[in-house]
Amino acid sequence: MIAVALHEARMIGRRAIWPAVLILHAAATASFVIVWGPTGGVPLWQASLLEQLTAMDRLAAAALLTWLATAVLTDDGARRLADWSALAGLPTATVFRARITALVTLSLVFIAVAAPAFVAAGEISAATPRDIARHIGMSLGFSALAAGVTAAASVALRDRVGVWCTAMAVCLIAALGVRMLPTDLMRMLAPAIAGLIMLAAVPSMLRSRRVTDGD
Repeated sequence: MIAVALHEARMIGRRAIWPAVLILHAAATASFVIVWGPTGGVPLWQASLLEQLTAMDRLAAAALLTWLATAVLTDDGARRLADWSALAGLPTATVFRARITALVTLSLVFIAVAAPAFVAAGEISAATPRDIARHIGMSLGFSALAAGVTAAASVALRDRVGVWCTAMAVCLIAALGVRMLPTDLMRMLAPAIAGLIMLAAVPSMLRSRRVTDGD
């Protein structure tokens, strides 16, 4: 399982979409701090720059992480999934689980490239290192949700555009909902738990779909 997940991570890393997503994410978070840092944040938004960046980062994950996950889990990826399963002599659900594991692992890198922007926003906001770590944790939790939602959509839907649009819409709604939670701990754990539950359920969903399709 670990060897298959490492193989999938290498395959994802070789695709052009992977560096594109990293560059876009780093540029978006850095630009937000550069533009709004001198004023301490968006003037009409009653929150610190660090809090604003965390909220904006959820929007970036809703668009970029779902885009990456869609490219990895649908269309040509689905055909290669069957080929790789046959070649490795493993059930399709096992290979799909390994691919999801690789995607979640690379999501950590997706969040890591934004860490300098979080540190800069924290310094401008006079936040403690613990506060900065907590806000990065909230972004990590939301990245798990984005991966879980996209994985579920990739099994439930056939069309790549439909998968991305559905996953992005769900994540955008979730981004608004997360802000209504009363504590930072809940804002971090709630999306992470929901995402992990969906990720755990996806292989079973895939097996059910294959049975329904007669594969």
